[in-house]
Formats: sequence, structure tokens, C-alpha cells
Amino acid sequence: MSTGALTHDELESLYNCISYGRMGNGILFACATLFLFDFSLTFYDELRFIWKPRRITLTSVSFLLSRYPILATTILILLPSYTIQEGNETVLLSQIAIVDPAYAAYPECRALISTVRDAYVVPYVLTIVYESVTLSLSLIRITRLRRRVRKTARAPLLDTLWRDGVFYFSWTLMLGFLNIALAVQSTSSQVRVGGSQLQAIIHSILSCRIVLHLAGSRFHNASIH
Repeated sequence: MSTGALTHDELESLYNCISYGRMGNGILFACATLFLFDFSLTFYDELRFIWKPRRITLTSVSFLLSRYPILATTILILLPSYTIQEGNETVLLSQIAIVDPAYAAYPECRALISTVRDAYVVPYVLTIVYESVTLSLSLIRITRLRRRVRKTARAPLLDTLWRDGVFYFSWTLMLGFLNIALAVQSTSSQVRVGGSQLQAIIHSILSCRIVLHLAGSRFHNASIH
């Protein structure tokens, strides 16, 4: 880019870059808001069903790995300023309320010029294949179990597996196709990052809710018997 006045093509490229940057950052912060909102809704159930037994199990470890790495980045970003201010909670709350939205409103502009753009499609195709096979096997197994048990005696666990399983895999498949479209059509790295982050957030939320629903079904069955 020259040091003088910008040409029409350069202005158009700059405009598109800034627009995509705001869109990508908007998706990222919408994902963060969605995750924190869901976290606040399900934290009580997490304490009740996952951590109250005070046992380290495969379920609790898997739940931990699926839920908390998303919070780690935010904690690491806010921790230095929080420490410098000697643990001032006002500084921490101010960062959450002001700094992050300001960052979203003034994005860093990045443009991707590449001839191997379609290579980004491969991970999403593999994810779709994996999710499709898992969904098919799960539905076949659950359908056979539901047919063996009368509706009046059917355990809530089977209904939970059926409802949450279909909902979870349907969303992950839909987001996989959406990210393939973004990888093929969009030249903005911000938009692609936002799409992949959205899929990761939805995956974390739905998988954790499945675990909580199954734990809740087991808890209610134990309390009844």
C-alpha cells in the first residue's frame, strides 16, 4: 500500500477488512456471552450432580475438560492487571464491562491472501463424518432399547439420551456445514475464527448439559427408589 492517497481498490479492501473484523469480533464476544450465561444457569446443577459426590471419575474429568478451558483464557488476560492493582475487584469488573466491548468495537484488521483456502474445509468434513457416524450408532442403539421397554416403564435416562443426543448432534452437524461455507466463501480470518469458536462453544455447552441431564436423571431415580 502506498504512503499517499488510497486508491479505490485499496479503500474497498480496507472497508471489507474492517467490516469482517467487526463481524468476527462480534461473533467471538457473542460466544463468550452465551457461554457465561449458560454457565450461570447450570453452575448450581454442576455443584449438585458433578462435584457434590467428591469423587474423581471419568465423567467429572471429562466435564472439567469440556467446560473450563474456555474460561482459562479470560482469566489469564485479566489476571495481570488484577494483580498489579493488589486484588482490586473494581478494576476486574471494569475490565469485564468496558475493555472487552471496546476491543470488539475497534477490531484489528487482518486479511488473508491464500491459494489453499479450501484446506480449511478438511477438519470440518472429518468432524461431520465423525458426528454422523456417532449419531447413527447412538440412535440405532437407543431405538432398540426404547422398543424393548414399555412406555409406562421407560426410564428417564433413555428419554434424556434420545432428546439430548438428537439435539446435540443436529447442532454440531449444522455448525459444521456453516463453517465449511465460511471457509470456502470468506477470505476473512476473523470470520472463520468466529465460526470455529461458535462451534466450540456450542459443543461445550451441549455436551456439558447432556452430562448434567444424565446425572440429574440418575439422581432422581436414586431418590425415588
